[in-house]
Amino acid sequence: MRALDGAEFKPVSVTASVEEIGISATATAEPVSLRIEPGTPDAETYPASGVCEVKDGRIGAPYEKGRADDTPSCGVKYLRSSGDGTFPLRATVTRRQRHAVAPPGQVRRR
Repeated sequence: MRALDGAEFKPVSVTASVEEIGISATATAEPVSLRIEPGTPDAETYPASGVCEVKDGRIGAPYEKGRADDTPSCGVKYLRSSGDGTFPLRATVTRRQRHAVAPPGQVRRR
């Protein structure tokens, strides 16, 4: 079984401005979940839906000694070997987007 070991996911922002007319816009994409698709029906995902929610900027939980047999909060368990091949695991991060526009006069000119 492979658990996601407390990965950190942070918001990403980008700002564009047009100084000549004094406006700017900022877009921020904040991660909200991770979907795990193991690439074979011979696998179990944790949670069963395969969707791990971001909580306090983290997905999963850090490894703790003595908890190896606990069910992970986020991960995948393969039930058979891929043999000489591989399984096409897919992991997709879903992000919530926010946009903000600064009206004319609030953009600092250089």
